[in-house]
Amino acid sequence: MNKKFSTLTVCIKKALLPTLLLGTCAPAFAADQQDEKKKVTKEDIELIEVRGYAASVEKSINMKRFSNSVVDAVSAEDIGKFPDQTVADALQRIPGVQVEKDLGGESDRVSIRGTAPHLNITLLNGQNVASATASASITRPSRGFNYSLLPAEMVDTLEVYKSAEADIDEGSIGGTVVVKTRKPLDSEANYAALSVKAFHFENADETKPYVSGLYSWKNEAQDFGFNVGFVHKETATQRDSKEVRFGYRSTDANQDGNAEFYPGAVGYNRYASDSDLDTATATFQYAANDNLD
Repeated sequence: MNKKFSTLTVCIKKALLPTLLLGTCAPAFAADQQDEKKKVTKEDIELIEVRGYAASVEKSINMKRFSNSVVDAVSAEDIGKFPDQTVADALQRIPGVQVEKDLGGESDRVSIRGTAPHLNITLLNGQNVASATASASITRPSRGFNYSLLPAEMVDTLEVYKSAEADIDEGSIGGTVVVKTRKPLDSEANYAALSVKAFHFENADETKPYVSGLYSWKNEAQDFGFNVGFVHKETATQRDSKEVRFGYRSTDANQDGNAEFYPGAVGYNRYASDSDLDTATATFQYAANDNLD
């Protein structure tokens, strides 16, 4: 009797063995399904990155706070918030900075604290730059910089020093404008930006394109990188004006002893011009160690 009971017990154990194995495999199969479901869910999630404006304001404030002189700054984020075409358009938002416009209404010269544009100095990445050519807004050549040649998309930061500093070249009376272009190692890897605009000039009744692009790359070690950029801009300028020529003449038409003045001649002028601006830049940057920019 005991022997039969033992045999029955063995048979029950053998019968339960596949059931136990099946029960052991079921949780593992369920775990694999959950992992695969999580993997699919992660791949389907769309990444939305929100960048605030506070970091740009904080960057500009810190430039003023930690500087040893009177300085104002504009960062690339600030420039991107406004429809600025040239660096002069961005600089006019700084207190104490005024701009001069050419006949087409484009800002090309900068005046700091009321001084003439040729009494200021412009440093492009630490190098003194000047455009000694006459433009439509000035009557004679000037050593001031023509900012219409430098598109706003190429700039990283703009700094305006209104007082002297030891590490800045001397020679300015009103102030010094320090223009710093974008650095590849400060940008994201494989960063690309493209902007296409169209401007309508009412006087000339023409619509012209404005195209700009920028691409930046850096290696995984983040010690070498380059960026390239281009800007193509077309403008159509037309200005109609009326002017007095040959001065004013006097006559006593009423013969009462009082002279009346009238213009010697009245002329009507039309100034029209079409211009194209093509700008291309390329920057290579290598950091041998962490102490070098």
